[in-house]
Amino acid sequence: MRIFFLIFLLSVNLLAFNKDFKTFKSDFTQLVESINSSIKYQGSFVLTPSKAFWLYENPSKKQIYINEKEVVIVEEDLEQVIYTRLEKLPNLSLIFQNAKKKDDGYETLYEGVLYKIRLKDDEISEVSYKDDFDNIVTISLHNQQRDTKIDEDIFKPKIPSSYDILK
Repeated sequence: MRIFFLIFLLSVNLLAFNKDFKTFKSDFTQLVESINSSIKYQGSFVLTPSKAFWLYENPSKKQIYINEKEVVIVEEDLEQVIYTRLEKLPNLSLIFQNAKKKDDGYETLYEGVLYKIRLKDDEISEVSYKDDFDNIVTISLHNQQRDTKIDEDIFKPKIPSSYDILK
């Protein structure tokens, strides 16, 4: 659930800093660090005010498609697709009203988790938090682009017929 919150956090946070965005896309690096190890994920995402598509490319391939009511996760390594409903969205308006400006960005608390948001040139450059397992999760954004033309087909899940479907 935290990844879905983070996706919405990024999309609404983008709106908070520039209300005129129609599309936003970026490459990302997600570093998950524990006491004994770390793992780095890499990929890209595309956002509109009502849809999102996340593509994880390393170390394994995964696609996440989000619209206003549903999340579809395509796990290539497991050859499965997970459908889930978005029944309760966080009240992001309230969350951002409570965000506090800090020297190096913003901080906001949601469901007991402190999210730190860093900006560079008025764009989100990094979001970090500590997860339920005491891992430090840092998502860094690179090559951000606003209002570029996006093929709407990117938001339609591509599901091989041989994959298992979980609902």
